[in-house]
Amino acid sequence: MTREQYNEQLVKSFIAFCRTVIHNEAINAHKQIAARAEKEIPLSALSHSELSELFYEDTYRPYRKTYFVQGNPVHVYDQPLGEVLQYLSPQRRDVILLTYFLDYSDADIARILRISSPTVSDRKNAALKKLRELLEELEDA
Repeated sequence: MTREQYNEQLVKSFIAFCRTVIHNEAINAHKQIAARAEKEIPLSALSHSELSELFYEDTYRPYRKTYFVQGNPVHVYDQPLGEVLQYLSPQRRDVILLTYFLDYSDADIARILRISSPTVSDRKNAALKKLRELLEELEDA
């Protein structure tokens, strides 16, 4: 056997070896995919409750100011609003917090605070006007 024939035989052997390795790896990959498919299900097949267990939503907020209305805490997460609310009278602030943060109707607020509905409306309008002025001043500064 000449050197050239030997090199040619060596190249053919190497090519055959590479084909065998690639063939075996393909078989292993197909087996792994089949094994994984038996254990896994697509996300689209999960119910809403199962899907919600797969993640956690971080509720960290960098700013929080707490006010108390009738002994109940009300958290304000907007910094400019949280800061200017302190400049309202407690009666007006309570009406704003009950209306916009706790979703109470004017009638419910009147019952809770033991005042008339027109008084609730007057306090709310006056508080909104004052808040608008304070927020505009803060914005201009």
